[in-house]
Formats: sequence, C-alpha cells, structure tokens
Amino acid sequence: TSIQACEYFQSGRHIVSASLDGEVRIWSTRSGVAVGVISGHSAPITSLCFTPNGQHLVTASNDKLVKMWSGTLGSPVHNLGISGQHGYGHCLVFDRSKQLVTVGYHDGFVLKFNIQTGMQTFTKKVHAAAVVAIAIFEDIHMTASSDRTLKIWTPS
Repeated sequence: TSIQACEYFQSGRHIVSASLDGEVRIWSTRSGVAVGVISGHSAPITSLCFTPNGQHLVTASNDKLVKMWSGTLGSPVHNLGISGQHGYGHCLVFDRSKQLVTVGYHDGFVLKFNIQTGMQTFTKKVHAAAVVAIAIFEDIHMTASSDRTLKIWTPS
C-alpha cells in the first residue's frame, strides 16, 4: 500500500511508515524488513510523529481521529480531540518546549493537545482551507495551507 509519511524511531534502528490502508508499519533499518504493524485507524493515515522522548507515536488519519500510541508496543494511549470535530488532521508536529502536539486540520483550524493528558489546550482558525504543513520554533508558528497561503503567527 502507498506510504503517506515516515519517521525515524529515536534509536535509529527502526523507521515507522503511515499507509493508505490505515496501518503503521515498523521497519528495521538494518534489514529493510517490516518487523511490526500498528492497526487502529479505519482510513488512510495522513501524518505521524514521535514525542520528543520517543516513548509515544502520534498519528492523524482521514478517519478524523488523532491517536497517541505507545512507541514500543503500539498500544493505544489517547484519542486526541473529538472525532470529526474539525474534519481530519492533515499534519502534526511537536512543540518540544511545551510537551504539546500541534495538529493542522482539513477545515483550516490548528489545535494543540497535551501529550500527558490528551486534553486539548488551544484552538485557532488560521486558514480558509486545509492546513497542510506546520513548523514551530520557540513560540513562532508557520503554517502552510491549500488556500495558497503561508502564515507566520504566535498563539494568543
């Protein structure tokens, strides 16, 4: 199945990939062979990333769910947000300084979730269309959208 995103596991010995079939595959960087599968989404996974400490993996999917998983076992830890509240998450990134995951949604919203509790801590309509990329440096956020704009902003 087609791969939508990939990320190195902190140790560098594994890579995880997000697929159109709604599964995350864990690959050995030494052999190139899939060594595990994480299932739990019912639609294509659009984005994934590890928490800064590498202990958890977060996935966003077209099934309108953002999920946090145990990074080593792939067991679910949290569903982040309310299913379908803002459509589906297109992209996500960690704000390393605040232990938050930031998610860009199909409807132009950006939401932040606490990775310890899974609770939403921030909501803002940033774009007129889907947020397709996010970058964060300190408190400066940059978002790109299918509305053909790139915005630089700070949470308020």
